[in-house]
Amino acid sequence: MKYILYIILYNLKIIKNTLNLLINKPLFISI
Repeated sequence: MKYILYIILYNLKIIKNTLNLLINKPLFISI
């Protein structure tokens, strides 16, 4: 069960980082 939680947390971290990139670099959204 711990592994599943780690995977979920890791995925959330990646999603958060991507969202931050999109917000910080609006030009990437148009691509």
